[in-house]
Amino acid sequence: TGKKWQHQRKMLTPTFHFNILKHFVVNFNEEAQYLVTLLKEEGKGGPIIKDLQEFLPVHTLNAICETAMGISLRGTGEFEAKYRHAVHDFGRIAIYKVIIAERILFHEQTKGKYLENVEEMDENQIISKETGHDTRAMMLCFALLVFAKHKDVQGRIRNEVNMVMQQNDCKLIIPLLRKLSYLERCLKESLRLYLSVHFIVRYISRYLQLKNYLIPTGSICNINIYNLHRNPNIWKNPDLFDADRFLPKNAKECNLYSFIPFSVGPRNCIDKALNQEIEIR
Repeated sequence: TGKKWQHQRKMLTPTFHFNILKHFVVNFNEEAQYLVTLLKEEGKGGPIIKDLQEFLPVHTLNAICETAMGISLRGTGEFEAKYRHAVHDFGRIAIYKVIIAERILFHEQTKGKYLENVEEMDENQIISKETGHDTRAMMLCFALLVFAKHKDVQGRIRNEVNMVMQQNDCKLIIPLLRKLSYLERCLKESLRLYLSVHFIVRYISRYLQLKNYLIPTGSICNINIYNLHRNPNIWKNPDLFDADRFLPKNAKECNLYSFIPFSVGPRNCIDKALNQEIEIR
């Protein structure tokens, strides 16, 4: 409901503040290095054959757990064993129950010292059906496949990344993100063509007047983002991969609502505001 959503959104929004991201970059770097290390080990014997849909979610989940929950899943201790058991037997909801149980124990042992400014929540409020790591993993799968299909694009991305990463001993920092302008345009174009979430639904809470139609209160509005992103009336040659669509001079001519991979408005993806804040211009 509206009140329940407003309450939880207000409580969660500070978690995605831009200043917090600066600290998370360390975790992202570590997870990226871990991913690269695994690939290098497998590549010693010849070509690497990986099912991206199985490989990438492991790393996006690791990143989510380290940043949002302060738990590392790469170790070999008792907790990591519980995690692996949860993955094998129950799936991601069980993973979060294991993590939350650990967090509850921690706060009991510290007598709630770190919960002074946090409102009480139960695990059913904390656990959601869509955790964020699934959609990010799918986004990366699509992007990597699109880049591999377009060898010239892949080569140009590699050259840009190599040049930028040499400036800080291959460790990514926020200022360097702003220099990956071509990579950002390619990621946006991949998101335009292949979305993790391509269809959303909205409840119309009051009469909505469009140009030629009046939508009554209580209607259910189905928004097909996939079709919107491939609408030839909005995008020239919509099925063609063209990262230059997102050059600053071209992006200014686009309608705000013509590109909505994270939805738009108050109920958009909760980290959309953060995504906009680090947007490279």
